[in-house]
Parts: sequence; structure tokens; C-alpha cells
Amino acid sequence: MEVIQLILDGEAKEDDLAYFKNNISCCDKSMEHYKFEQEVRKNIKEKLAQICPPDNLDDCIREKINAMCQDPNC
Repeated sequence: MEVIQLILDGEAKEDDLAYFKNNISCCDKSMEHYKFEQEVRKNIKEKLAQICPPDNLDDCIREKINAMCQDPNC
């Protein structure tokens, strides 16, 4: 599962890719996990593309981060 996450995130190294290619061809369970994760990510991207964030979202986030950083307990 960890290797699948790395591959889908585009963070897999050569040995991860080799392991995946070798394992995916003979393991139906790995293929199911891969397809499931791929579909979940696709659906999330599609849903997020339909959401229009408010124009001032970046300003609100910056303000909250700045306020947190000024907190002496931070």
C-alpha cells in the first residue's frame, strides 16, 4: 500500500517502481488497491475542480498563520 501511495504521489524511486511492476503483475489484491486509490484520487480532483474558493481565501489563511505564529505558546 505504501508503494502504491508513493507511485500515485509521483514520489516513487526506481526500486519502488520495479517492486510495483513486479508485484502488480502477479497480485490481484495489489492491482485492486492501486485501481481503488487511483479512482478515489480522480474523484477527489473532479469534486475539488467544481468548488470555487472565495477570492480572499489566501488572505484569510495568511492571517490565521500569522496569528498562530504570534501566539507565545506556538
